[in-house]
Amino acid sequence: MTDPVEIAVGLNDAWTGCEWPTAYLSPDKWEQIFDRVGFVVDGQQATRPDHAVTAYRAAADGFAQGMSWTDDLRIALWFHRRNLSAGLDSAVYTARFDPRDLLGYFNYSTGEHEWVVRRTAVTDQLERVEIEDLSLPDRHPGLGL
Repeated sequence: MTDPVEIAVGLNDAWTGCEWPTAYLSPDKWEQIFDRVGFVVDGQQATRPDHAVTAYRAAADGFAQGMSWTDDLRIALWFHRRNLSAGLDSAVYTARFDPRDLLGYFNYSTGEHEWVVRRTAVTDQLERVEIEDLSLPDRHPGLGL
């Protein structure tokens, strides 16, 4: 496959079809694929947003600087609850991403309002979200599972 339109479709399936995409390909390889296609929304080439995006990520210890973020705090809280249920130390983080660091957006098949960002974009701006007073959803807010 060399056609960026076809690669975008395959990229959508590959990224959203597995639980931990960076367990299968390194972040560098994923970034190369996204860069080849350009900004992607649900498997289609799209115009990159012209504004910064504030997003959230639930992460087990040592995984805060991942590529997958959501702009829906409820989704991050659901993942946080899942991490805790699996016995993992977990926290929810927030960061603001420059449009140049946004690689793609996936929501259609996942319901997760997921932004894929360059790992190098997740730096000192990473802030931990205090969640003591926030309820953790039992069901996936995007899919109702």
